[in-house]
Amino acid sequence: MEAGDEFAEASALVREQVWLELCQCAFDTVLEGLSRVRKCSTEGRASMTMDVSALHTGLDHRHVCRPPRGRGYVDMYIKALYLTEEETVRWALSQCQTYAHRHLVGLLKQALSSMMANRKLNQALAALDAEYDELENEESKLSSMLSNRFG
Repeated sequence: MEAGDEFAEASALVREQVWLELCQCAFDTVLEGLSRVRKCSTEGRASMTMDVSALHTGLDHRHVCRPPRGRGYVDMYIKALYLTEEETVRWALSQCQTYAHRHLVGLLKQALSSMMANRKLNQALAALDAEYDELENEESKLSSMLSNRFG
């Protein structure tokens, strides 16, 4: 950050945190957009990867940008689009604690709608919903237990 910046009077720690949040927001926005794509060719997926790389490079050129859900996180999502249908379903089910439900639903719809019959896609989406329901139940039990203990 340059001395003439509007954030120049903020402490270095505050500036770093604001920059990190801005970088995170940029990558979250890209992932949101990618998850809404309905159909995409192999060339389109390659273009997505290049776009993410260009975003990372551009942000990094301004100031180091290493958000927790940054380039690697979005790249992993794109790479999942290259998996076989079974691998894609397994990967999505294994990522329930990492990616938002809507992103994994978008991934399954994009990757599998052309490969699978609607019935198989619906089964994969139902399995994903069940996985999230189980996570929600576990969180609810933990919350209840903590409430009873410390409440």
